[in-house]
Parts: sequence; C-alpha cells; structure tokens
Amino acid sequence: PKAQVQENSVLLMDEVDVFFTKEYYGSNYCPISIPVVPGLCAIQKEIWYLVNNLGMVDVEVKEQIQIFISSPRFVHKATFDEFLNQPTSYELLIFNGENHVMKQFTNKSLFYKELELMIKDATSAASRIWTHSNYKLNDQGAIIYRYKERFVTWHFNGYKNVFNYFRLKQHDYKAEVGVYPNYGYLNIKCGSLSYAMLPKAYPLILGVTGTLTALNQYEKAAIDRLYNINRSSIMPSFFGCSNLAFNPEENFTHLATKPLWMGKIFTQAHAAVGANRAAIIFFYDDKLLEEFRAQYCGQFDRLQVLTENTNEDKHEHLISEAGVAKTVTLATRGMGRGVDYKSSVAVEKNGGVHVIQSFFSLDVKEETQIRGRTARKDNRGSYELIVLDEHLKTQQLIEAGQQEVTYAGLDVARTKIALKENKDIEASIEKNTKDHMTTLAYLQSFFK
Repeated sequence: PKAQVQENSVLLMDEVDVFFTKEYYGSNYCPISIPVVPGLCAIQKEIWYLVNNLGMVDVEVKEQIQIFISSPRFVHKATFDEFLNQPTSYELLIFNGENHVMKQFTNKSLFYKELELMIKDATSAASRIWTHSNYKLNDQGAIIYRYKERFVTWHFNGYKNVFNYFRLKQHDYKAEVGVYPNYGYLNIKCGSLSYAMLPKAYPLILGVTGTLTALNQYEKAAIDRLYNINRSSIMPSFFGCSNLAFNPEENFTHLATKPLWMGKIFTQAHAAVGANRAAIIFFYDDKLLEEFRAQYCGQFDRLQVLTENTNEDKHEHLISEAGVAKTVTLATRGMGRGVDYKSSVAVEKNGGVHVIQSFFSLDVKEETQIRGRTARKDNRGSYELIVLDEHLKTQQLIEAGQQEVTYAGLDVARTKIALKENKDIEASIEKNTKDHMTTLAYLQSFFK
C-alpha cells in the first residue's frame, strides 16, 4: 500500500523487460493466508477417506463430516468447537463473479463455505487423473505443484494441494515439512493485485534491462503513461562490440517434420562438439527436451540437462560445466535468462559456446536473452535457430501449407501478435484496476 512506502523510496527493477511479459504485466497476483486450524488435519483426512475410499460426493460428504465433528472419533472436538463458535465477525474479500467485494464472516460461516470447496477439490484430486502429473512430493516430503514450467512449494491451488498430498503419500501423513504445510490449513483469499499498478506506489523507479531497445510501441507507451518514465539511457557494453556470430538468413532453419527437426538439432550440436566447442540447446519445455534426450543421449560423451526443476544444489556445477569442450547442455527456455554460462579457454579458441534455440520466441526479448547466453562480455560464440513448422502453425506465425518461411517473415508476424496482445493487456489492466484498489484498501486496513 502507498501509505507503507517510505517517502523518497526507490523501486529497483532488475531485468525490467520480464515485467512486460504476459506472466506479469497485465496479470494479477492473488495473495492468500493459510491459517492452521486445530482439528482441521483430522477433518481433511476424513474428507479424503469418504471421497477416495467410499466414493461419496457433495452433500453426502458434508453430512458425514458434520456427523464426524460431533462424534467421539473427533479427538480435537473441544479445540475445534472453540474455534467454530467464536462469536466475533470480520470482513473478508470474496469474488462475486465480477469484482472483489467485502463480506462479513464468522468462523462458522467461513468454515462451512471452505468445507464445500474442500469437498469439491477432494473429488477433483480423486477423479481428474489428467491433472495428477501437476503434483508430486519433493525429496523432503512436501507437496509441490507445477507452476508454469517448474514445481514449487509456494503455489496453493485451492485445496487441491492438500488432497493430492493424501493421494501421493497414501499413509504416514505429515501435516508440515519444515515451513511447508501439506494439510490442516484454510486457504483464505485476500483479493487481487495488478502487477502493472504496483510500481505506481513508488515515487521513483529505476529499471535495468539488456533488451531496452526491444520494447514495442505499447510497452514504451505504458512506461510513459502509467509510470511517467520518459527518459532512458542506453549504455554501450564495457567490452565494446559483441563477438557473436549470427546471421538471420544463414543461421535460421525450419523443418517440416519432427524427425528432421530433431535430426538437424543433433547434427549442428554434434558439429560443435566435434570442433572441440560446447553446445547449449534450448527447448520450449521439458517434454520436448526429454524427447530429444531419450533419442540422442547415447550419441554424446558429455550430455547434461538443466531445467527449472533441476535441483538447485546442482545448478552452479551444471552452469560451469556447460562451457567445457565437447559438452552438450539441454536446457528449457527459462534457463535462457540471466544465467551466466562460462566457457573454457579451449572452447574460446575454437569459436566459443554454440547456442541452438529450437523454437521461435513470440517475445523478441526472450530470444535476445537466449542469444545472449553465448559471446558474453568479450568472449566468442555463435547462435542459430532451428524450428519446426508444426510449432510455428500452432503459434499462428505461419499458415498451413506455407512454403516460404524466413526469419524476417516470422519476426513481422510475431510483432503483429505482440501488438494485439498488448491491446488485450491494456484492457485487462483497466478491468483489474478496481479490484486492485479494493485489495489495497483492504490490506491497508490492517495497518490502521
């Protein structure tokens, strides 16, 4: 809230271009509170037993839970009743289908509202098999959820985390692992904050990015209109000109079939390691990466995988090894931003690290970042794009049957898509502003 921002404070934003991606600018952050309630552990385990083992649904489950919390089997009855029968009422933010509004609750009305959501999510965890791959237990035994392209402990998808924990663990449940709760909590939503509106609380914003010149007209206009930033400084590299070898006409290849596409990627990577260089291949997601790895893992002497889901303890070692001669690193697109890949003296002598991007970025800033993983500082390096026609059609960059596909043509197509998306984002920000202000006022009330 603006009242909590100190006068003359400065908001520092590193890699500020990331802020203008779909995942942030134009999107919302929905804060939650997850209070642990005495006795709720037993109630949630009972819900799972009724749904998963006995096949009960909806009202039937609710009736059985009401019987359970009144029975001697519920050993936490005294403390839970004390919570449930608290007479004090309070306001919470709820979504009414259009906007977030304030509504009065007591502990009892809140519990029974949340109970219905628990039953719904337990049924989902038991029956929606196609969602099961989005949940797993980490090495410590905490439930983790696939958020975008990686598994995290901090994203709570309603109560689905709770019941997928029961599904995966099956027995010997632990309500919490370290600071990470597995079950026994309420998931209280606290409104919706617009990422785009958050910086407006600060009187001064300083943003840094290596792709400032890649901002499109809407992004530049937003910086001026929303944040009143109308000056920018483009600073040359301390190391002078780049030593990157990339020609959009010569270093761009599109293939009609997946076998040809994978074969070309292999050929180019094999040529790089054959020249005593290192190669880093960036894939759109871990599924495509794994397909390539499964087919060609036996063809390289030094092959390593680096994704958002790679154990963080291994990151530094894998990053330093990526620049060792004859090493091929398979990475997902998320590892193409802000990662400082090193290169050995032997690799530098032979042309530096060769980067292959196996998909076409709809956001040119992402491509610029991936390209920048080689020829860093005053090092040498090369980059090429090897893309599959099927992926380009899915992205609506080319039409079915289109024969002539060039880098320049794809660049024009993605610019048109980006401009349309920016118009949609602008409308989304306007729509979400009311919820943002309501949420700020609600959160600010805690500091009065």
